[in-house]
Amino acid sequence: MIGGMWKSVRHRVCCLLILAVCFAAGPRSCAQSALPDRDEEEFLRQLIGRQFYDLARQYCEQQNRRATTTDESAKWQRRIGQIYAEQAWLSDADSRDGLLALAVERTTDFLKDQAPSAEEQFLLRIQQAGLLSQSVRMGLVVDEGGHLFARETRDSVPLAHSGADDDNGPVALSPQQKAWRQSLTRSEELLAALERQLATLKRELNSRQVLEIRDQLKLQLLETRLLQWRLLSQTDPRQAFRMQNELDEQLDALARSTRSPVTESLARLKLAEISLHSHDTQRFDLRVRSPRREYLQDQWVVPAFFEARSLLSRQDPTAVGRVLQNVSLAKGVQRQHLIWLQLEQRLGDCELAAELENPELVTRSRIAFERQLQQAGRQLQGVFRDAAERTSRRYRLVREVGVHIADLVETVEVEKQRGNFQSALRLIDRSVAKLPPTRDGPRAALLLRAGELHIAAGQWPQAVSRLQQAERLFAKAGRASEQATADLLRIFALSRISQQTPDRTDYLEALEAHVRQFSQEPTADQARRWLLLAVRNSNKPRAAVLAADIAKATSSPRQKLAAWNDFVVCFDQALQSQQQTGADFEGREQLEADLRTQISQMQQQPDLFAENEMVSLLSLQLMLDFQRDVNQGNSLEDYAERSKKIRSLTASPTPLNDQEQQQVLRRMDLLDVIIAARSRVSPEQMDLARRRLMQSDAAPMMTVSQLSVHISVQQPQSGDGWLAGMGADLLHRELTEQTKTQSKAATAALIRHLPLAQKFSQLGHRSELMSRWVDRLLSGRLSAEQTFQVASVLGASPTSGNGQTVAAFWKQVLTTQAKGSDLWLTAQLKLADADVQNGNFAEAARRLGVVSTLYPDWGSPERKTEAARLRMSLPRQ
Repeated sequence: MIGGMWKSVRHRVCCLLILAVCFAAGPRSCAQSALPDRDEEEFLRQLIGRQFYDLARQYCEQQNRRATTTDESAKWQRRIGQIYAEQAWLSDADSRDGLLALAVERTTDFLKDQAPSAEEQFLLRIQQAGLLSQSVRMGLVVDEGGHLFARETRDSVPLAHSGADDDNGPVALSPQQKAWRQSLTRSEELLAALERQLATLKRELNSRQVLEIRDQLKLQLLETRLLQWRLLSQTDPRQAFRMQNELDEQLDALARSTRSPVTESLARLKLAEISLHSHDTQRFDLRVRSPRREYLQDQWVVPAFFEARSLLSRQDPTAVGRVLQNVSLAKGVQRQHLIWLQLEQRLGDCELAAELENPELVTRSRIAFERQLQQAGRQLQGVFRDAAERTSRRYRLVREVGVHIADLVETVEVEKQRGNFQSALRLIDRSVAKLPPTRDGPRAALLLRAGELHIAAGQWPQAVSRLQQAERLFAKAGRASEQATADLLRIFALSRISQQTPDRTDYLEALEAHVRQFSQEPTADQARRWLLLAVRNSNKPRAAVLAADIAKATSSPRQKLAAWNDFVVCFDQALQSQQQTGADFEGREQLEADLRTQISQMQQQPDLFAENEMVSLLSLQLMLDFQRDVNQGNSLEDYAERSKKIRSLTASPTPLNDQEQQQVLRRMDLLDVIIAARSRVSPEQMDLARRRLMQSDAAPMMTVSQLSVHISVQQPQSGDGWLAGMGADLLHRELTEQTKTQSKAATAALIRHLPLAQKFSQLGHRSELMSRWVDRLLSGRLSAEQTFQVASVLGASPTSGNGQTVAAFWKQVLTTQAKGSDLWLTAQLKLADADVQNGNFAEAARRLGVVSTLYPDWGSPERKTEAARLRMSLPRQ
């Protein structure tokens, strides 16, 4: 809202400026005539200086429409191109090339529709060529960020090449350099075509026009070649050296022959630039004084900026400050350049202090740099903001490993980007070997980079080894943040190894250890996320705890809401797991308390967290409250009202996806069914609630598990039988689905849910459910462990009471288990019990007598007592 108001104010101010200039033009109306050239230029300069680019273009387009000749239109078109060019310097990287391309396209379209004079056409095409090469100039500025100090020593062998080979031969171009070379080639081809065209058409132009166009063409062509030379200096030093002499001669010839003081000054400035980047300090000192500075005020670079760069390369940041203080009235791109150079000066102070190893000087220079960085962060935009970010990155690297190791690390990064992993690793090994044993911090930093290289190359065991060494050295040096980073990368490599060998447990153990040891470090959040993914299926209670930790650590309101909604899913699954095992999971009480606290805090911030967005959390809280309420009979109406409100929230626009909304409705359907059963509502209302749950429920086992919490064998309540019958129906549905396949997963699921089937079969008086369940298990081939699991459930009560199907299971146990084993003895006891229940007293007596003879103690006191009870229940013969 504030941004919109500010834009509106800017627009009104600029409209008033336009009106003011129009009235200042005298009695002529704006509609009849354009402003005088001097007034136009000053007015546009004011708009551009305040970065009102859209309004500046609108003004130019308005004047273009009022132009009476095509040449006048062409001049306004050139001004529009200049506006795009300057805006590109102050725009984000994603917009930069688009603005330049748009300027080129608009000029092309203009020349298709208009036919200005030959002179204007040449000037427009020359501007197009400049726009094509400008992105390269901007990219080179960004690349220089952090590397102006002592470049004379660093650039003697280019960073992109040093250490890779020993012959200083050409190296492969990066994708960015390839794109730059293509832009420069297009620019040079356009300029060469214009030169040929000028030779053909010079008879149609007067001598003054020919000379001016020729100078403009040569200047732009030499700018393009200078940028090509700069690229060659990074990738092919030998070819760059051969090109330098030719470029020097051509620029010097242009400076001597031109009649334009602006062109002469720009040519001499480019000569100084060549001397600067070739590290010819004597020639640079002579050349940088030769341009006439009054003709360079509107350029992105002025001689003082080159002087500052040269002094930085000579490690004299103090002198840089004096030079930059003399730059006055800098604005626009020039002002941005000045601020960035001041930041580079502060970086030079830091690097010099680090090399001198003066603690007081180091502290003072760091404070000054960080203060300057804060100022730059508020003021810089576009190209120079990107360059400043690189300057800041260099500062952090120097703080981490020192100046010389920082140079090496940057060289390693270049080799890594080019895919030369082995070359980069050799550089690291060579440097680690040269470091004194006491330099734990730099050694650890290098080993960290080596680990990253091994990860990039997919060499997981080597990465684990290097990162483990780095972690130990960081710990020894007392650098916990870097230690945590190294450990997290080691864990990442371990995860790749564990994918190849799934039985390994060191990945999970490492994650748990990281969460414990580095709980206060940012890396702990990522470790929790990885751990959550790893345990979500195998350890649902642990997953719920991790999900809560992640949600509590998240700061963004949108992300926090999403994280808590993710927690709801994990907690639901943990509850289901708990209900299957019958044991409360550790930390549940705290998780419920955290959830309630979070919901309360969110409800106090309606601007950030609307109720309709928290519907998933509110529905879980409602279910938890209902489960915990011991006086449900006195508050069923309250719960019904809360359920109704949550249903209404799901109908409003919410960020819930279909799955989340389905889960919320399932909870409310389940709650409504339980309330209907307890409230003794009409059969029609009960049937409606039941149908809604049965028709919409896509997770029947979760519903059955939660129903199980609300009904009890020992303390039955009103409606338990009806609820149990509905649970039995859901179990029948699940059994039907699982019967469609004989997979191991289906059998495991049926065994896992066998306790629920037994409970609902008994409470709902649905003995056929248990019979079908056991029949399905008998139809498969159970392992010894699975047989024991089933037997444990069926043998939990004195009598199973499920007729022939259960007896068939125990008979199968007799055939698969060793005589005298616990399961074999339990099976004999259960079969004797079934015989008694079915009136087969003789068979029961025979079975009990045989086993008592062979195994008089029945393997356990409990079984012996049960056998004695059964014998006593037999009728006397």
